[in-house]
Amino acid sequence: MSEWLEIGSVVASFREESFWFVMEKFSENPKFFLQKIHSYQILSQTPLIPSSTQTQHNDSNTGPEQEEERGQCYTRLLHPRLPEKDPSLQEIVYHFHHLNRVEFHPQLPINPTISDLPYFYPKVLKFAFVLEFSQDSIELSQPILYLRLFIVPLPNNQSDLQLLRSSTPKSLKKICTWALNHEKGYNERPKYDIIIPRDEFAEKYNELKQKYRHFVDDWGEKSDPIKNVFEDIGIATFILCVWNREPNMNRKQRFVDFGCGNGLLSYILGKEGYSGLAIDSQRRKIWSKYTDCQSVEWVHKSINPLQDTFGEYDWLIGNHSDELTPWIPIVAAASSEKMKYFVLPCCFFDLKGRFSLNDPKLGQYAKYLSHIERIGTKCGFKVETEMLRIPSTKNVAQIGRYRRPEDLAAQKQFIDFRASVL
Repeated sequence: MSEWLEIGSVVASFREESFWFVMEKFSENPKFFLQKIHSYQILSQTPLIPSSTQTQHNDSNTGPEQEEERGQCYTRLLHPRLPEKDPSLQEIVYHFHHLNRVEFHPQLPINPTISDLPYFYPKVLKFAFVLEFSQDSIELSQPILYLRLFIVPLPNNQSDLQLLRSSTPKSLKKICTWALNHEKGYNERPKYDIIIPRDEFAEKYNELKQKYRHFVDDWGEKSDPIKNVFEDIGIATFILCVWNREPNMNRKQRFVDFGCGNGLLSYILGKEGYSGLAIDSQRRKIWSKYTDCQSVEWVHKSINPLQDTFGEYDWLIGNHSDELTPWIPIVAAASSEKMKYFVLPCCFFDLKGRFSLNDPKLGQYAKYLSHIERIGTKCGFKVETEMLRIPSTKNVAQIGRYRRPEDLAAQKQFIDFRASVL
């Protein structure tokens, strides 16, 4: 039987309680560390009875071999993003409190090979995180505490072993950061998955990716096909998930895509059963490839945000809509009392030209996002923000789904006067 092999360690400047806080978080939520899984189930969580579970440790590496232990045992089922390519994996997680040791055991067949492990899982028979004092420093007045990572490697798998060694420092550093933040009482506000849960988004994204990824090979535009195609698939995923949650809709939403550009976002929404209008001041060659989508009309025209309204539609969309971006909430509010909007700010434009304000601490992008949110609020919307999982650094979307009933007179004045009131 293979022995445990240490593949990395870092000095741990946090308390034992913080180590267990992180390990419990990871055990209860595998996505805390295994970010490539699609979803998971906690099948059971039971206490470890003394001597009910035996784990073999190498004396030179991890301390005592067999000790009476009490702890926790988690049984988890991990699901892949692409079930047609990867199987789900059952895993048992053992918490040995007395040893400050947590072991992760994937349930594999006898004589397993690398093909028995799904893409999202480390290519090992099992692995463990251990918090322990260095043997060389135990006699010191301040012994040094280490966080170590051990594995039982797959036989004849040197390439993956080398890859694990190179990625171990980053993994251990991440655990240290989480543990230290716990001690500081740090509670970061979630940046993602506020409006749409991650599992819901991932499931829809995988579905759309299979349908529309062929545009990467048949793009025809000068822009990067990989970035643009998968970005628009991600944006469409978010919008469709939001629309699926709309209450009291006896029909599907109708939309206007302001400054639609290549038009792929509108095409995906149309093929998914929604109707709309895609408008841009410049006609694109790729529009000619959308002839199989009859529910969307691509229109080559300039928009006048001071005059144009779209009261017969439900949503106004601004996807990297450049100089039209700050007008999205205003035109939505002016179009009808029920119209809503989605905007993904990118290039910095104000209502009268370039947006030049900056915040030395937060940066111009954050300042601009606050500016666009302020416009939406003045138009009477309760503005919601979500960081989208798309291949872009400008990935913060804002949506206005709900109106604030207070200060209706001031809102109407702002909408009517538009630019002059800002």
